[in-house]
Amino acid sequence: MQPPTKRRQERPRRLPAAPWMTLAAALAATLALLPVAAQAAPGKRQPSSAPALAPVGSAASFISAPNLHPPDVSVALSRPGRASGDIFIDPFRNSAKPLVGEPGPLILSDSGSPVWFHPVPEGEEAVDFTAQTYDRRPVLTWWQGEIAVPPRFTNLPEGSPEPGARYYVYNNHYERIATVRAKDGWTADLHEFTITPRNTALFIAYKTVPANLSAFGGEAKGQIEDAEIQEVSMKTHKLLFSWDMLKHVPLSAAEVAAPPAGIWDPYHMNSVQELPGGKLLVSARNTWAIYEISKRSGKVLWQVGGKHSSFKLPAKARFYWQHDARLQHHDELSIFDDGCCNLLPTGLAPPEQAAHGLILKLNFAKHTATVLHQYLHTPSIDVASQGDVELERNGNVFIGWGQLPYFSEYTFSGKLLYSVSLPAADESYRALRLPWSGMPTGRPSAAAERKGARVTVYASWNGATAVKRWRVFAASSAKRLRAAVRTGRPAAERRDRSFQTPIAIAGQEKVLEVQALAGNGKVLGTSRPVILAGKAAKEPASSLY
Repeated sequence: MQPPTKRRQERPRRLPAAPWMTLAAALAATLALLPVAAQAAPGKRQPSSAPALAPVGSAASFISAPNLHPPDVSVALSRPGRASGDIFIDPFRNSAKPLVGEPGPLILSDSGSPVWFHPVPEGEEAVDFTAQTYDRRPVLTWWQGEIAVPPRFTNLPEGSPEPGARYYVYNNHYERIATVRAKDGWTADLHEFTITPRNTALFIAYKTVPANLSAFGGEAKGQIEDAEIQEVSMKTHKLLFSWDMLKHVPLSAAEVAAPPAGIWDPYHMNSVQELPGGKLLVSARNTWAIYEISKRSGKVLWQVGGKHSSFKLPAKARFYWQHDARLQHHDELSIFDDGCCNLLPTGLAPPEQAAHGLILKLNFAKHTATVLHQYLHTPSIDVASQGDVELERNGNVFIGWGQLPYFSEYTFSGKLLYSVSLPAADESYRALRLPWSGMPTGRPSAAAERKGARVTVYASWNGATAVKRWRVFAASSAKRLRAAVRTGRPAAERRDRSFQTPIAIAGQEKVLEVQALAGNGKVLGTSRPVILAGKAAKEPASSLY
């Protein structure tokens, strides 16, 4: 299909480029000045104040796992009809406020309780956390590294991946089995990492390259942040394929003007999907366009949106600053339409429209696109970066609201079934509902507190998804504890309730241990012995997480 030359009318004017994290900081600062019920002046929308509705929130703490502090989440709505699976998010720091809790990959149950949490080292972030398949086995993957945020980093556009970034692959025992890095001087980007059925890694990489930007209002000896798709063998680490956006999409496609000084981000590629027939679907935020490309020739086969759309878009089908474009079927395209925003010297520009999930129907014969469904947050919100739209196996639609601390699930027709919020200062690049089963290699963790004649035992096992019940054995000595375990005389047993399960026992026992049980009663793991001393108790050796 050849794209038509006619440009859509009434396009919003071009505004100076605004990197991803700058937008986050500017939006947060703008929202801090707005009351919850603030109304924009007629004809001039301002960024919404919806984030003020999110709870301030807190970080979780666990007696049995004192080194883990994920952010608490609040489930505001949970109706029947939800898809099955756990929730995958990646809370991380932005440049506006400190994170509530620790950053890192986080799996939540449907009730909002942690299933598995992996805090990352201080100064690093984990983004694009998901479950995939590698060598026909389930794995967890994410991007990890440093993000360019002033004042710590001023060498790159804000939000760019710093050199040293990489992708991690963990098995379902939570052991790292692979690390993937970009090749040929490029830096692994945080937006997309996919393991293909060929056991190759398909991802986005960024690099700063010189360019004459005088025709675009920039410097004659300027620089741009280029974007490239790379495919690398997971076995040999050899580069198998690359597609440089600068070689195939002109700089004039950018919907942002080059800055008078500094590095220009004209594309901001943010999603890649592998399609049948050796094709790829690519989203570029800063061109407001989605492209289908040929891996063999590198040519753009068609595009939706942008200055030279191959499809005529009615007003309701237009999107701006989009993320997470996926061709769900041959002719249905899902998009997270951020609808916001660029950055002026005075702050955020007015949004083009409210953020929403969008599914378009593409007519390849007539070169038209129509709206099949839209999914809007209530109240409406403006999202300046990130976000995703995922179609679930039962037909539901799961939406992560990107920079804002919400995720939601809808029926395909648009009925809200599930609504969850993170602490107000937190954000997750994407939010996904996925099936997952994991079994750690370490032991369950246990701790206890004594209050008078009663002891409360706390049991947890980070990432153990098969645990259904907990059994406590307690005795006055280690010898008697071994006898109680051998003869099957537990002090208490209780159903697994959340990440940490409290179990009350009576008596003056001095040593105890807990067993994690499967649904059929099989013992999955046993904690180290816990020695009670006064009001508190602890394991003689540190727990394994």
